[in-house]
Amino acid sequence: FVSGASGFVELCGRSPEHVARVCRQKLDLTPVEIVNRARINYARQQLTATGRSILDIAFDCGFSSVSHFYSVFKSVTGLTPRQLRLEGRSTVPSALERRS
Repeated sequence: FVSGASGFVELCGRSPEHVARVCRQKLDLTPVEIVNRARINYARQQLTATGRSILDIAFDCGFSSVSHFYSVFKSVTGLTPRQLRLEGRSTVPSALERRS
């Protein structure tokens, strides 16, 4: 998570352009979107299954800013991390399944 999209591209062993093109063709997502959705899916699981602080979860997911974490989380799930935790909604769709 910490390496972000550049780490994802590095793991693929291809050029950033190639990875972006294939991701767009096959998944209709950019590498950044894929990484962010994986991060948010992990965060969603942590928020519903543990009592860890939102700050700790955000940093574990590779976000250096809590406000950016909140923004990405809400754009992917439709809820803020705090709303998810308060509502106890473990039935929120997986971030990897949801498409905007």
